[in-house]
Amino acid sequence: MIAFGWIATGLRTSLASAFRRRRVRPARKAAGRVLNPGLESLEAIELMSRASLGLAAARAQIQHQPTVEAIPFTSQTISVNNAHAMTAMQTSQTTLSQTVTVPDTLTNFSQPFAPPIALFNPSLGQLVAVHITATATLTSQIRSENTSTTSGADITGFTDGNFSIDGLTAAPITGELHGKTATVSVPPFAGGPIDFTGPSSVTFPPLTSTTTKTIDVTDPAQLPFYVAALGRTTIDPTLTANATAGANAPNGNLRTEVKTTGSGSITVTYEYIPQCPPVTGLVRFGIHHQPTRLVVTFGGPLPDPADASNPANYVIVAPNARGSFTGPGTRTIPVTSAVYDPNTNSVTLTPARPLNVHRQFQLRITLPCNNGNPIVIQFGGKKSLGGFDFHGRQFSVVNGQAFPS
Repeated sequence: MIAFGWIATGLRTSLASAFRRRRVRPARKAAGRVLNPGLESLEAIELMSRASLGLAAARAQIQHQPTVEAIPFTSQTISVNNAHAMTAMQTSQTTLSQTVTVPDTLTNFSQPFAPPIALFNPSLGQLVAVHITATATLTSQIRSENTSTTSGADITGFTDGNFSIDGLTAAPITGELHGKTATVSVPPFAGGPIDFTGPSSVTFPPLTSTTTKTIDVTDPAQLPFYVAALGRTTIDPTLTANATAGANAPNGNLRTEVKTTGSGSITVTYEYIPQCPPVTGLVRFGIHHQPTRLVVTFGGPLPDPADASNPANYVIVAPNARGSFTGPGTRTIPVTSAVYDPNTNSVTLTPARPLNVHRQFQLRITLPCNNGNPIVIQFGGKKSLGGFDFHGRQFSVVNGQAFPS
């Protein structure tokens, strides 16, 4: 009886334990599924809820983050080399030209060109050369009459002059102008008033003499003269022209009237490497196994959309085991797609593989408009995530601090 009681008690205890295990195990599984979802599930659910927004909505989110646009990255590094220490990447040079003139003016005179010449705006980029084309012209209207009553005359008109353009280069641009007409033979003077209308007179076609001088300024010591500065945005070069015109006839006596005018023009062409606008924002989209997208926003339009859309101008660097982005062990992650949106001045980058949100990376942007120097932006890791506050949510990074999207 005692033995049977112990056996029965043990059997009941075993059965109860078995039932408890059967009841507890399903309950724990159900609770695990319903009450304690895994972290990756939360992130995936959040991302899927945003997936229907599409990339256009993602860009719209960026536009509604004034902190991203207003605050520059402290980790962004931009260096500018000397204007003539150019590399092979500096092929995207641009020119900007303007022409100023002095209209026909009776000589002798000294007169400024109009309008004033605008100096190069340094915000456009890096000035590498100035090309100057200066033209000066003298035009003489000459008429002459033979006053000899006994002999004819072989009449030739002429112009001799010089010019000087001051205030454009360190030394004045100077030159001489000479012109001569064809010789016209006329008979002796037949009497009456000398009115340049009879057979013994000649009115020559306008005698024009022009000279053009070209100057290329590439000396780094001279280029600053052409760059605008505070309180100095224009220069006012002047044209001075002097001339002597007339007619001669070795075998006759002449009465001659002349009217000589001078004019000039200057064309200044600035050759420069357009300046990249600064990077003002970086927003990351995509968590864990979802595709990673990086949207880089610039502070203005990029000079060359083709350069902006070239994936080869972007690379992502993963640090080595020591956490350094230089030296052995670092890895580069190519960018397979770069889509430039001129409406938002942003580029959407697709890396070759997803980027782990827990780790730090460097984005290196190398554009010709930045003189071949990389823009370096560090992002990712717990610092960028704000600890774990933004797990499962989109975020943007400004000055190393994360903001919810």
